[in-house]
Amino acid sequence: MNVDNKVRLTDIAPPCTTDAMPTAALMLSGPPIEPLTRLMTYDSDKWEAFINEWVTSLNTIYKSVQRFTGAGDCLTCLTSAPMGPNSVI
Repeated sequence: MNVDNKVRLTDIAPPCTTDAMPTAALMLSGPPIEPLTRLMTYDSDKWEAFINEWVTSLNTIYKSVQRFTGAGDCLTCLTSAPMGPNSVI
C-alpha cells in the first residue's frame, strides 16, 4: 500500500434554502420532476398512451393521422402534411 496517497477531506456545504413556505401540493407530490426525466420513467403502456395523446393532437395540422405498425410500435403515418404528402415520422 502506498502511504504517500493522502485523502483530502472538505467540509460539506449546507444545501440551498429558501424562505418560501412549501405549499400543500409540494408536500403531497414532492419536488417537481423535469419533463424529460418524467418521460424516462414511462413503461411501455404509459409511453403508448402518451404517444397516442400526442398524435391525436396532430389532427389540427394533418388531414389524417393513422397507426402505421402494430405489435406495440408507435410509428405513425401522416398524410397531407405540411412537409409533403405521405410524410412519416
